[in-house]
Amino acid sequence: VYTWGYDGGTLGAGSVDVDRATPTLVSGALSTVSVVAVKAGLHTVAVAATGELYAWGHDVSQGRLGLGFFGVGVATPCLVRGALSTATVTAVALWAQTLARTSAGQVFAWGYNGYGGLGVGDIGVDRATPCLIEGALSTAWVVAVAAGDHGLALSEDGLVFAWGSNWVGGLGLGDIAHRPTPTLL
Repeated sequence: VYTWGYDGGTLGAGSVDVDRATPTLVSGALSTVSVVAVKAGLHTVAVAATGELYAWGHDVSQGRLGLGFFGVGVATPCLVRGALSTATVTAVALWAQTLARTSAGQVFAWGYNGYGGLGVGDIGVDRATPCLIEGALSTAWVVAVAAGDHGLALSEDGLVFAWGSNWVGGLGLGDIAHRPTPTLL
């Protein structure tokens, strides 16, 4: 994995505030790992071919790295463990929260939970480690996830579930109430 641009610890090259104008190899744990997917923002996550998940970058006091702590950025990739220790991650999405889909069709979430964006049943309680999203997703085999002010999941049978911020009806549910758990569209 190569990275470039503004650093601030987000590039994963082991430095803070060393901007890069040319591609630089991400350092540390990823140097010997085959990576199949990367998602980036203020923080970055990389899915290894083995299904392990690595994270680095800004935390912004929200637990968005999934490493078990709040408010501390990490300048090199770290393995995300916790509830994902025995799971095989196949896809990720991120915004202020991170969503990870597993080979078993489950979805885990962590990070910012304003307006219920984690889908774990409450609003405003951020999580620093991966939590399984249950509720309506318990019986769905999820094939894709998306993250923004709210979360979305697509099941293998074509059903779409939404949760989180519903400002101006953004969830498509016919109202403006925020949803702390996945709701079928």
